[in-house]
Amino acid sequence: LLFHGTSTANVPSILQQGILRMLRRFAHLSSDYEWVARFLDDKPTRAIFTVDTAAAVASGLLFRRANNHVWLVEAVPPAFLRIIRPGESLHLPTVPAY
Repeated sequence: LLFHGTSTANVPSILQQGILRMLRRFAHLSSDYEWVARFLDDKPTRAIFTVDTAAAVASGLLFRRANNHVWLVEAVPPAFLRIIRPGESLHLPTVPAY
């Protein structure tokens, strides 16, 4: 599961077109929800999307790891996205540390 944070002004276009790279080489996602939330602290209105990475990879999308928590992708179609509502529990699986 990966996350993408943005201003709520971008939500309609993301729901229609997906997450695009815009002027960058890649679209940026994160595996760290708390980091995304802190990144958005300065935005007056914000939204966080989850990316169904398992389904996206199964469809042929390629995700590249940039560092410990940042992942890069050319684009993510809207079919693999879901908006996290404020206060919504993520029910994230516990991953053992290695």
